[in-house]
Amino acid sequence: MKNIMEARKRVEEMEKIFNRQLELNQSLSDSLVTTQPGTIDLFTVIRLLPEPDLYRRS
Repeated sequence: MKNIMEARKRVEEMEKIFNRQLELNQSLSDSLVTTQPGTIDLFTVIRLLPEPDLYRRS
């Protein structure tokens, strides 16, 4: 039973990471459309940095 709970927790964490990556991809494509071709703004770079707590193993 404990294994099922741990697996469920891992799946939830992976879903959070996946959803976060989808958001980042969308914001990146949005910002690339609004900035000059071939440039990327600093705020986009900061948003693309991974959040440490999402990748920390428990």
